[in-house]
Amino acid sequence: MRNVLLLTVMLVFCVTSVFAQKKSVMLVPFDSKLFNNQESEVMLEDSDMSYEQSIQFFTTSLDEHLTRAVKDAMRIHSLLRTYTTDAYSDIDIVHQQADYVLTERPQSMSEKKDLSAFQVAKKRFKKRKKTNPRVAPPDGEVVSEKEDNSDKFVSVKFSDPQVFIDLIQNYSVNYVVFITQFEILGDYSDPYAVAQQSYLRTIRVHYAIFDESGKFVYGDYETNTFLASQNAIADVCANYFPEIARKIMRRIP
Repeated sequence: MRNVLLLTVMLVFCVTSVFAQKKSVMLVPFDSKLFNNQESEVMLEDSDMSYEQSIQFFTTSLDEHLTRAVKDAMRIHSLLRTYTTDAYSDIDIVHQQADYVLTERPQSMSEKKDLSAFQVAKKRFKKRKKTNPRVAPPDGEVVSEKEDNSDKFVSVKFSDPQVFIDLIQNYSVNYVVFITQFEILGDYSDPYAVAQQSYLRTIRVHYAIFDESGKFVYGDYETNTFLASQNAIADVCANYFPEIARKIMRRIP
């Protein structure tokens, strides 16, 4: 009997130790204001959803796939799946206080220091950017320059550090993964493909990862493509979110 009791205690201790060694990660969903689906009209019709319902479906489905990607390796806390009044309040607070910043991918550790979650954002993504004045060339034709943002992702900063600190302390996590923007974009460059519904759509998910001190760990966007003939939102999420989720969660140290 004594041996059985000792074995049970040792087993409980081992399980507790392994559980304690797992990284603890908080998932923060994207703000509905940073949702952009260029293909909404036909996808909503085929899925029998309203626009608001589709946002909710995309949000919860992505959250579930992010959790599944590392369920055996990390302890995941999600503000979407923590069914308390405080959790939903935390989502609102984070989204209201966040400064979303269009950011170039850092190439060095020194550049990463500049992307701390606590620094005041110099450029707010929510504000409309001033355009450069158009210049008329010698022949009189008026042209304007178009900025290429293909090498940039949407990161996040907080002018009030306490918002981030409270998030860390309330849920006792080591890392926070912010999903900052969600997009579905259509490639309309080939009129024939568009007419035949054979053009490609791209899912683009922007994200930023910070450690418990607010230090920037990684940020980027991940993509996956699917044919325009696929309009069922549930099928799109089931088939194309897993790869995106795996890519994002692999970036956690």
